[in-house]
This record gives sequence, structure tokens and C-alpha cells, in this order.
Amino acid sequence: MFNAEQLVRRIRQYGAINHVQCATSRRDLEYIKAVRLFSRVTRFKGTIRKRLPWTNFRDQYSAGNALYCYRCNSNSPGCGTPLNWLWYWGETCPEYDDKCVKIIERKGADTILTRECLSSVRGFRTDIPADKYEGCRPAAKDVRLGHYVNNSITQLDIHRDYYDEVTWCFCYFDHRCNGAAGLTISVSLLALIYFARGLI
Repeated sequence: MFNAEQLVRRIRQYGAINHVQCATSRRDLEYIKAVRLFSRVTRFKGTIRKRLPWTNFRDQYSAGNALYCYRCNSNSPGCGTPLNWLWYWGETCPEYDDKCVKIIERKGADTILTRECLSSVRGFRTDIPADKYEGCRPAAKDVRLGHYVNNSITQLDIHRDYYDEVTWCFCYFDHRCNGAAGLTISVSLLALIYFARGLI
């Protein structure tokens, strides 16, 4: 049985037609086929990327299926109740079937807004409502959270009951839909109004 360097040397020596003669076993033959397939695929990808300079951008963001959401916290400037969209343009969500989320947490007169993708907060938030359809609903109560913890430090919010009211707002029908608190006008509606004005 040959090692990888000897197989590659033999392939180069005998050429593409006699690559079966280089192998001493079925395993070597499969290895040779895998090496050849990998070299063809990488060569093909290289030619595509040389011809199309935007291929890396398209592969990285995959804008066809991605949902754009605002991702910020109201402690950051410009992410409060009137969202400054000039500072936060929106980012693509990691999953293809993701939802935009706006979490409103109130304690007395203080309000904390968190705008994020659902897949990003799913790992550490246990109060996500079961109904994730479009609209706003109160947070779920996790009774098992911090059940076996003997906590004497009151500042640690182990049971996540610091806020008086927590509301989750979900949306996924339009890009950047977790920004505005009130009416959201879609781009297609604006285009329709513009063309209707032009016809009159």
C-alpha cells in the first residue's frame, strides 16, 4: 500500500489513463479517485471565482433566502424607541427560516429594547413564548429555572424575574421588521403609490 505522496507521484508519472495501475488495492483506487475529484472541484471553483468577483460576497451572505433584522440593544445609542436606521442597517440572520425579534423588558419606568434574530437568543433565553407567529405576546415563565440553586446574592437574576413585564414581538414577513414600533410601510407599497401617482 502506498502513502499519499507516492500515489500522487505515480498518478503524475503514468498520467490520467493508467491511474488504475498505480493502485495496489481497492482502497488505494478509491483514494486516487477522491484526490482527482477534489482537484477537479477546486479547479472549477477557482475558475468561477476568477470570472465572477461577487461570488464570495454572494456565498457569504446568501441574500436570496436570508432575512435582514436589526440587531442591537437600547443601551447602545440610536437603538432606543425611535430607531436610527442610519446607524443600524440590519444584518442577516444565521438561519434560513429565522424570525426577527424585539424583546421589550419593563421595570417601573425603565424600558430595555433588544432587537435580534430568534436563533441568536434561543440559546440563552428560556422565556421564549411557544407561539412564535407574527405579533407580540408576553414571555413564558420557566418554573424550572434556578430550581436547585441556593442563591444568597439578590443582585444575580437567577430566576429571571427582575423585570415586571417582558413582551416578545416576532415578525418575518418583511426585512428589518423589528425596527419600528408603529406602522411599517413596505417598499412594494411605496412603489405602487409612486406608479399610481404617475398614472393620474
